[in-house]
Amino acid sequence: MASQPSALVCSGQIELDEDLAAERAQPPGPRLSFVRVLSAVAALGVLVAGGAWALSRHVASSGGTALVAASDRAWFAPYVDTTLPPYLQFQDPAVNPAAHVVLGFVVADKHNGCSPSWGGAYSLDGAAQTLALDRRIAEYRTEGGDPIVSFGGQANSELATTCSSATSLETAYRSVVDRYQLDTIDLDIEGSALYDVASIERRDQALVDLQQTTTSDQPPLKVWVTLPVAPDGLPSAADQLVARMLRDRVTLAGVNVMAMDYGTPQDDMLADAEDAVTATARQLATAYQQAGEPLTSSAVWRHLGVTAMIGVNDTPGETFTTQDATALTRFASEHGMGRMSIWSLNRDAACTTATFTGAAVHSNTCSGVRQTSVGEFSKTMAKLSPSSATANAAGVDTAGAADPIVAKDPANSPYPAWRAWPAYVQGYRVERNGNIYEAKWQNSATDPLAETGANPNPWQLLGPVLPSDHAPRITTLVSGSYPQWSPARHYQTGTIVTYHGLPYAAQWFTVGTSPAASSLGANASPWLPLFDVEGEPSAANSSTFALQGIG
Repeated sequence: MASQPSALVCSGQIELDEDLAAERAQPPGPRLSFVRVLSAVAALGVLVAGGAWALSRHVASSGGTALVAASDRAWFAPYVDTTLPPYLQFQDPAVNPAAHVVLGFVVADKHNGCSPSWGGAYSLDGAAQTLALDRRIAEYRTEGGDPIVSFGGQANSELATTCSSATSLETAYRSVVDRYQLDTIDLDIEGSALYDVASIERRDQALVDLQQTTTSDQPPLKVWVTLPVAPDGLPSAADQLVARMLRDRVTLAGVNVMAMDYGTPQDDMLADAEDAVTATARQLATAYQQAGEPLTSSAVWRHLGVTAMIGVNDTPGETFTTQDATALTRFASEHGMGRMSIWSLNRDAACTTATFTGAAVHSNTCSGVRQTSVGEFSKTMAKLSPSSATANAAGVDTAGAADPIVAKDPANSPYPAWRAWPAYVQGYRVERNGNIYEAKWQNSATDPLAETGANPNPWQLLGPVLPSDHAPRITTLVSGSYPQWSPARHYQTGTIVTYHGLPYAAQWFTVGTSPAASSLGANASPWLPLFDVEGEPSAANSSTFALQGIG
């Protein structure tokens, strides 16, 4: 978050917005690592071990419909800092109780201003590989959840500020909307982007084009704009941005205010949040009136959202407590507010005793205040809307969530099928019954499908095998690079052989044992693969297996 006004952050960086002080691996397929091979040749004696609730159903009404797109159901959607390690498993109902989640942030690629990226660190394809993001989104949908993607944020550059063409910008937005089957997006606009008139005009045109070109069998894309706020309402630049969006005929689902980081310490974060939302409601009513689309009082509130930074805020002295969360949820319910969010789900846990001894602690991965349980803020505020775990059973329409697309043929999985005997290291991925699982810690012989009990399951469900998945391609050695393995030969420690076109090094003296036994694990097989193993975590993929001091 940032200083006055507030800010959402990406890539785990919480920084101050000084400009406004005055006003949240899929590793590559198996491939040869010739560095590993050369290292092995150079050092043959070495080895590495390597509900819906009644008050929420206010329907927006106005003199027209062009600019009015509020949902008829209030919802809670926590932000997730998608690129912040350890990567939050938002698809897991035990981690995320909400039927909606806002994934932040898509920003401009650092080398191509019209190309979307996650936090400037991952392309969309890169996020699918390293973060398993496409797979986790698909799994979230199977749990009844509806994902929302947020563009912008405090860090990096929102696409509109770096893409000079409205047409190219619309294409960039559409690539994200289409890839993740989104019916709702969030635009977090702050800092210098609030004053960049050219980018505002480009963004508005791109959004209008995007909303007008949706197919006939789906409703127009819902657009929320997230803005900094002060206790007395939107700062002038943010207020003018909303008015311009309406004049440019962007159909707004709502305005979400970041009630946090006001720049100077605030004694009562709850009162300030309520004041900020109430003042913004007056400003929003005026903006729609001036745009020729007057709203009723209830419709104005349906177009309003509020995001609190839970726990210790960036501005020293500002703390949003679990009691504040309860009271703000009640306030939202009583006023028929359309949306509530928090920054961030990554932070919804008390800090560990190693870092939290009663004093306020500022962190990207914990709230810095005492909580009775992990996820206490989310569980409290999720009462505004049904949880993802119960949405399907209750027949709840989760804001038009798209049907999950899953593969029909798990044989196309990019990871090996789970087996009982290997020793799986942390981060290793396997396929089991058409789903992909990742090892949370080193384990062996524990089925990913096993019921959890006294001993928790070491496997994290990432999501289904997707239609875009395919079996890994294995690059083999040029014939003759190393001698073929023979069951009759005696192999000394460090000897390198080729088996089915792939190189293996003997970890100790061996005869008659096939390199295929390497699947049993490094400690069980005399043969060490000198190539990247499918399912191997990315850290291992980038390392070099060197042979060391045995025999």
